[in-house]
Amino acid sequence: MKLINKKFLKTVSVILILTLVISLFSSCGGVRISRHAIASVKEKTSEFTDAKYHKYDKKSAIFVAKSGLIELYFDKASCSVAIKDTAADRTWYSVPAFNSENENASVLTVRLSDKSGNVWLLNSQDSSVAFGSAGFDSLEGGISLIYRMALDAETAKKDISELPKGTPAAEVKVDFSLADGSFYVSVKDENIKVPDGINIESITVFDYLTSTEKVSKDDYIFIPDGCGAIIKNSLVKEKAQYNVPVYSSNDVSPASAVLPAFGVKQGDAAFMALVESGDESCEINAFTGSKNSVSGRAGVSFNVTEMKYRQNKNGKYTVWSGMRSGDELRICYRFLSGNNASYASFSTACREMLIRNSALSVKSVEETEYYPIFVGIDSAVSVNKRGTKTLILSTFEETEDIISQLKAKGINNAYVDVKNALNGANEQYDIKNAKLNPALGKKSDFEALYSYVSIQKMKLLLDISLVSSNTGSGGFSSSDCLKDITGKKALITGKNDFSEIVSAKNTSYRLLKPGKTDNRVSSLLKNFQNIPVSGYCVNDYAFGLVSDYSGGTSASVAADETLKANSSLATERLLAVERGNFNSVKGASLVTKLPSDTGYEQNESYVAVPFAEMVLHGTADYTFEPINASADTRKALLRCVEYGAIPSFEWFYRETGDELLDKTYKYDNSINIAADYYQSALALNPLRSLRITDHSFVSEGVYLVEYSDGSMVYVNYNEKDVEVNDILIGAEDFVVIS
Repeated sequence: MKLINKKFLKTVSVILILTLVISLFSSCGGVRISRHAIASVKEKTSEFTDAKYHKYDKKSAIFVAKSGLIELYFDKASCSVAIKDTAADRTWYSVPAFNSENENASVLTVRLSDKSGNVWLLNSQDSSVAFGSAGFDSLEGGISLIYRMALDAETAKKDISELPKGTPAAEVKVDFSLADGSFYVSVKDENIKVPDGINIESITVFDYLTSTEKVSKDDYIFIPDGCGAIIKNSLVKEKAQYNVPVYSSNDVSPASAVLPAFGVKQGDAAFMALVESGDESCEINAFTGSKNSVSGRAGVSFNVTEMKYRQNKNGKYTVWSGMRSGDELRICYRFLSGNNASYASFSTACREMLIRNSALSVKSVEETEYYPIFVGIDSAVSVNKRGTKTLILSTFEETEDIISQLKAKGINNAYVDVKNALNGANEQYDIKNAKLNPALGKKSDFEALYSYVSIQKMKLLLDISLVSSNTGSGGFSSSDCLKDITGKKALITGKNDFSEIVSAKNTSYRLLKPGKTDNRVSSLLKNFQNIPVSGYCVNDYAFGLVSDYSGGTSASVAADETLKANSSLATERLLAVERGNFNSVKGASLVTKLPSDTGYEQNESYVAVPFAEMVLHGTADYTFEPINASADTRKALLRCVEYGAIPSFEWFYRETGDELLDKTYKYDNSINIAADYYQSALALNPLRSLRITDHSFVSEGVYLVEYSDGSMVYVNYNEKDVEVNDILIGAEDFVVIS
C-alpha cells in the first residue's frame, strides 16, 4: 500500500453516558451472539479538519483506466476518484471538485460500536486522509483505495492487528474499476478490518457522487421508494433525508424497496446505480440540499454486522450483536446523457443489468387473445391463532359460480387465485403437511373448478405459503424454524384483515430456516401432483430474507434458495409471486400486489414514478392492491392503466355479517365494476408483452405512457375532459393510440 501523508483529527463526543454494562453470550447452533445491556448510547463523530481533504483536486488527478465511453481518474490529494463520461463530456466526482454545501463529503463512512454503548462515525477524509493513513494499490482496470481510520493520526497509522482490544479504528479497502462500459465500486468482506472488541455496524460508500455546481430545473434524485420516487431538486424547500430499506421495512422509515437501484440526474447527464451484491442487507439513502442546491445526493449504506437495539421500559437498551454478512458489497454504475438522462432510461439500464446478473428473466409475457384480470378468491379464514378452526368464505363450488358469473358478464380471461384453501387458511400449516381444506369441498369439486376455468382459457392458481407457517401444531417443527438475532424463533406478526369476524386480531407466522426450502418444494410437488392447477402463487417470499442464527446463514442464502425454488415451481406450470421483491421474481409469470405508491408522503418535490413497473413490464404481468379495496375504484383503475398493471380484485362468496368487510369484499358488490373496467381495458392487451419506454407528466392530472412499438396511452385523472395535441381524453378516462 502506498501512503499519502496528511494531518490529524480530533473527535467530539455526543449524547448520553453509559452507566451499566452487562455482557452475555449465547451460542445458537454454533453461531455466537453477543447480548449486552447499556444505559444509553454515546455517539462520537469525526470532527471536520480542512476543506481541502473533502475536495477533489483536478490539478493533481491522474488517469487510471478507460472502458467504452467512460474514464477513471484518481486524485492523490484527497484520495478520491472521478469518472468521466466522455459522451456527455461530464465528470462525476466522489467528493466535489467545487465549493458546495457538502463540505464534509467523503468517499466512505463507517459506523463502529462496542459493548459499552459507544458509537463512532469515522469517515475516509477526516479520519484517514487528513492523518496521512490513506493509500492506494493497483488493480486491473482500476484502482484500490485503502483507508485506515481512527480518532488520531498515531492510531490511524498503525496496523489494525497492532491495536489494543476495543480501539475505535477500521481499515477498509475499496476497489474502483471499469468493465464493459460500466463503473464498479466493491468492498470485499476480507478487506474490512477492525480490532477485537469493535463491531463495524455499517459502511456507507460513494454517496456524494456529483458532477456540477449548477442546478437545473429538471434535476432530480431517483430512489426506489415503493414503485419509485423522484426528488426534484429545484422544488425542494428545505433539507431532508430519505431512507429506503431494501426488501424489508423497519420502524424508522415508512418506505421499502423492491429493487436496490437509485440514480441522480444533473442537467443533461445522469447515473443509475444497482446494488449487485450485499443488497439483502442495505439501505438506499437520499439527502436533499437547500432550495436550488446541487448538494442533493444518493447512496447506499450496507449493514456489515447485524445489530439490534431495543429500548426497554426503563429507558435502557438491550443490544444484540450478530453475524457479519460475509458478502461482497458491490455497486454497478451506468452513466447516461442527453435524452437518456431520465428515469425511463434508468429503468432500461436497470433491467439490462438485472438480466445480465440472471436476476430477471429474458422471457416475454405470453400473448393471449383476451386481456386478463386477476381475481383472488378468499376460501377461508382462521378463527384462532393456531389455524385449527376456520370460517368458510367460499367453497370450491361457490368459487366456480363466481367465475361463471364473470364469464357471463364478458370477462374472457383471468388469473383465478384460490387463497387460504389449505389447512390453517390464512395461517397455513407447514406446506410439507398441508392439504386442501375438506370443508371447502371434495377433491372432485376442486377438479370441477379447474376444469371449468381451463375450458374458459383462464388460469387457476393455488395460493401457498412456502417459507412461513402458523405457530401451532401444524406449523414448522422447532428444528426447522429460523432463529433471529435474539436466538429465538423468528416471529412475523401483522394485522388480521378479518379481525372483525374472528377472535384473532393479528396473524402470526414462523419462518423456515435456510436449507429446508428445497424439501418443501419437493413435498409440495409430490403431495399435490394429483391436484390439477395451472400453477402456484407463493404469498410469503417477502418474509424470508432474514439471517438464520440456528445455522449461521445470512439473508443472501435465502435469496439463492428462492431462485432455486422458482426454477422448480415454474417448470411446466405457471408461477406467481405476491409482493415479489426483484430477487424473487425470476421465473414468475405474474407478480401480485406490486407497490403502486410511495411510503413517504408525496408533494411537489417528491413524486411517485412507475420505475419498478417499467423494469418489469413485458417480462411478467403484475397487479396492484385489489381495486375493490380502494377508496376510489375509478382512480385505482387509472393507476393500473398508467403503470401498466392488470386490474385486480379480491372477493369472497358468503356474507360474514360485518358490514364494511362485506361491502368491500363480497363479490356481488363489485363484480359489475370488474366487468365494466375489463371492457374498457381490452385495448391494452396488445401492450402487455411490450416494454414501457417512457413515462411523462403532460399537464395537471394528465400523464403519457409510451411503449416500445410506438403506442401511446394518455391517462386523465381529472373530472373533466382534457384535450392534448388534438386528442380528446374523457374525464377520468384514458386513450390508447396504437
